[in-house]
Amino acid sequence: MTKEARLVFVAAVIFALCVASASLRAQTVSITGTVTNDDQLSVKGATVALQRGGLSAVTDAKGEFSLSGNAGVVSPLPALVPGTILIRNGVLRLNLAKSERVVVFVCDCRGRLIATPCSGTRGPGLCSVDCGAGFAGLEIVQVVVGSTSHTFRSVNTLHDGRGLNASAGVDSPALAKNAAAVDSLLVTAARYKPLARGLDSYSQSNLSLVIASLVDTGIGANLHGVRPFPDDNPWNTPVDKDSLDPKSSQIIAGIGISVSLHPDFCGQYNNGVCGIPYVVVTAKTPKVNVTFDYADESDPGPYPIPADAPIEGGATSTGDRHILIIERDSWILYELWSAYPPGTGWTAGSGAIFRLGSDSLRQAGWTSADAAGLPVFPGLVRYDEVVEQKAILHAVRFTVVNSRHAYLPPATHYASSKAADTLPPMGMRVRLKASVDISGYSASMQVILKALKTYGMIMADNGSNWYVSGAPDSRFDDNELNTLKQIKGGDFEVVKMRGMVTQ
Repeated sequence: MTKEARLVFVAAVIFALCVASASLRAQTVSITGTVTNDDQLSVKGATVALQRGGLSAVTDAKGEFSLSGNAGVVSPLPALVPGTILIRNGVLRLNLAKSERVVVFVCDCRGRLIATPCSGTRGPGLCSVDCGAGFAGLEIVQVVVGSTSHTFRSVNTLHDGRGLNASAGVDSPALAKNAAAVDSLLVTAARYKPLARGLDSYSQSNLSLVIASLVDTGIGANLHGVRPFPDDNPWNTPVDKDSLDPKSSQIIAGIGISVSLHPDFCGQYNNGVCGIPYVVVTAKTPKVNVTFDYADESDPGPYPIPADAPIEGGATSTGDRHILIIERDSWILYELWSAYPPGTGWTAGSGAIFRLGSDSLRQAGWTSADAAGLPVFPGLVRYDEVVEQKAILHAVRFTVVNSRHAYLPPATHYASSKAADTLPPMGMRVRLKASVDISGYSASMQVILKALKTYGMIMADNGSNWYVSGAPDSRFDDNELNTLKQIKGGDFEVVKMRGMVTQ
């Protein structure tokens, strides 16, 4: 078909479509309702889509939506008697009284040609033309039988992914959709499992659609690939292509070229309490007040601390005693440092609250539950990522003995009086050199090392040199983890530092 012929054809299709549509009853969609999660909380920003009708809406702050519009036209599909054209499940069928030249054009809803699946003489009797799979939404089909042209507009209402359900008598072209077919609403939202609900009619209201979270609850819960913070957050951005910092060699040497990388988390070792644990709770968890030693730089709360909240190092620990809590329904991270359970009430050295759907930083100069003013949880190595997801898609937290009186965004706080420019500032990013051969490591350890090459590590606290933070999990193999100690400080390099704050 020449360019000019296609233009004429497209114009004819659209004209025929308009004429035929005016003579048939439009299928008007009118659906309202709410979307909540399994804790009966409204889900904002969920997409509610009529899959085959091509209509969609987004829920508001109350989880409410209103879906309305024209999803095509309806008429029953007739029997395939002589002189009939039938389109069903993407297959066009003709029952011709005599041999005729048949040409089939398939276009999108704007009249743009997609394919010409048939062009030749067919019949007499039954013949079939596969119009192709995968069409969605509104489609236009023109069938030319002899000297007569028939135009169809159809809606994919079947669940097999093949659109085009229409019929017409050869002598009386019409647009049609299978009135007996059932469409479905698909509801999708970040951190939730997609929900499909079949509809017997397009005219429904006050639907209550409940979608379940992808994120599990409990200590060390599986996030099933859901990543804290937006994709453009510094924790989630690759640095493997970033420039090298001019002071890289001196800074790495100061931390220790021959010092081993040390996984500061474990499986069974030390009764499984090494590492920084976390717990995922729901909105039903009661919130409690916490008294802070550094209240002027702490978020007042209250905090949803469950009765079984795991404390870093165990209940009798004299270390950092972090408590990390993710409230999955509001997608908020609560973190405490030096936390102690109730005597007269919960107490902690400091506390910070982070909205995991936001890139907002803490106030400049403020600490958090970490010296750098950063969240702890996003930088942990976790079992669900290493072994089940088989990918860590974020930077990892690490510590050094001596830090600098400076910080780099997204850090907001320093914890040193030393000013030497060969010392690492809080928030400094390092990465494992691309040249380091990791092929000899187990598959799980390669997951960790690949992340260190791609996303690197962020210096977040004063501690032992090259200590990498992770969450304890009894399923980790401690012998495997110990192989990471073959990596030395000299295998790392400093990513170019920008935006340093020294005052």
